Amino acid sequence: MPPPERIKQPTQELDLEWLTTDDGSRTLWNSALKETYHSGCGAVAESMVVYLLNSGVLARLQGGQATQLFELGFGTGTAFLLTAAIAEKFATPLDYWAIDTRALPSQIYSQLDIESSIDKVVTDNAERFSNAGSLQPTLTAGDFRNLRRVTDQLVHGLQLLENSSPTEISIRMGEFCQLHLILRDATSIDWERNYPQLISAFDAIYFDAFSPETCPELWTANVMRQMHQLLRPQGLLTSYCVKSVVRKTMQSVGLSVDRRPGPAGGKREVLVATR
Repeated sequence: MPPPERIKQPTQELDLEWLTTDDGSRTLWNSALKETYHSGCGAVAESMVVYLLNSGVLARLQGGQATQLFELGFGTGTAFLLTAAIAEKFATPLDYWAIDTRALPSQIYSQLDIESSIDKVVTDNAERFSNAGSLQPTLTAGDFRNLRRVTDQLVHGLQLLENSSPTEISIRMGEFCQLHLILRDATSIDWERNYPQLISAFDAIYFDAFSPETCPELWTANVMRQMHQLLRPQGLLTSYCVKSVVRKTMQSVGLSVDRRPGPAGGKREVLVATR
């Protein structure tokens, strides 16, 4: 069955169009790759459940545990902004590293409008959040009250750099969150040589690359081995992709793989891998 037709609108980038997802939030359609940056079933729902919840990062930040986080595939920054808002709400230090081949224009980030779908996503997924652990407080829409502020800080930080071509961007996001965005091909980095301080440094990884069909080079054993290197022992990697070939590749590099329920109205299962 073909996917439902969803509303698209142009952006200032020739290869990108806005797409309104089923939870009311926006993502981008890449016409060159013929793929969206997030699930059409819900960009915020995917970011909040697949990544923020299933990675254990939500529980860590709510519990006041300083957290180091890595994201492969920064994209629209939706997962980052939701995570940063939680860090600011619970006054918990968050050191957020991400890698992507491009930083989108600042105007794209300012037009995301994540806030409008927060109430719906939190309500629709209340059971998933309440079952996440007895020590985790119930998630409310009010927990994301800093979302607009951290979005404005990201936009401002990127605006200052738009006339340059940096290979790494560092932006202080409020009192508790620091963003480091590496603008390189993830397959070209020798992490031990280029970023030795990041080896075994991360509590969690958001693995949010384009699909194995579109970008197979990002789902290889070599890349998964790098992710294993970056995780701390017992660190968690989360992804929307549960294909058997992906699970087997992760297992081959020493990750223990499990599947958990996806967001309401979205994918039935998502992937969690543990070092």
